[in-house]
Amino acid sequence: MTSLFRPSRAAHPIRRGAASLVVVMVLFFIITLVAAYMSRNLLFEQRTSTNQFRSTLAFETAEAGVEWALARLNDARMNDDCTPLTSAASVTTEVTFRERYLDINSTTGVISPVAGGRIAGCVFNGTTWVCDCPASGNPIPR
Repeated sequence: MTSLFRPSRAAHPIRRGAASLVVVMVLFFIITLVAAYMSRNLLFEQRTSTNQFRSTLAFETAEAGVEWALARLNDARMNDDCTPLTSAASVTTEVTFRERYLDINSTTGVISPVAGGRIAGCVFNGTTWVCDCPASGNPIPR
């Protein structure tokens, strides 16, 4: 008769299963939080890396532009696409990059931009740089 008042053994596995489920859910939640945090850090690192790449690219492009301008200032006569002239006939009619874009006062030595703010311009078309050095007016990107 004592067996009638004793609880059955079938109730214990259900309680153990419920406790295991709770523990697994808590661990899953913690792992999800860790994964979300790591993902956030990864996105931050990717943004930082992209910004550094863009900054470096901009710096290198600006430095290349300065080098290009210095090279053109020291070149011989040039045509409107910023390339040095090779024909002797056109050398007498064209001017140098320096003469097109800078006004050098011969008495004081002061260097200033040509009146009207004329500029040269280069555009990267995906494969090469295309430059325009007009004798008058502003450059037209091609």
